[in-house]
Amino acid sequence: MTENRKQRLRRARPVLALAAVAFALGAIVGARHGPSPAASLATQFARAWTRGDYLTMYSDVDASSRRATSITQFADVYRQALTTATAIRLSMAGMAKSHSHGDVTVPVRVDTRLFGALSLDFTV
Repeated sequence: MTENRKQRLRRARPVLALAAVAFALGAIVGARHGPSPAASLATQFARAWTRGDYLTMYSDVDASSRRATSITQFADVYRQALTTATAIRLSMAGMAKSHSHGDVTVPVRVDTRLFGALSLDFTV
């Protein structure tokens, strides 16, 4: 991996970490048949994120997290992280997938001015 690529990934980590934490706060363990509630919630969260719908994202996190962080603070953190990462477009790159050990992965693509396109699987 080139030094430039390493540097770009290192600078993109704040937005990636924020997204992973938010997913973790909102994810729940789902049923074993059909799409799990956790996968559905992760998909809903990611779709809302790609639209900049912070209210829906905020409603997906657990009640104790909402008590600790206002909607304004929540949205400001996401906006600031996207600004720092120079994000110009967010999109889902596929559907959330539940795994037997309880994790959910959500493929997301973040297009940035400085770092190019970042394709990532968030695991929660």
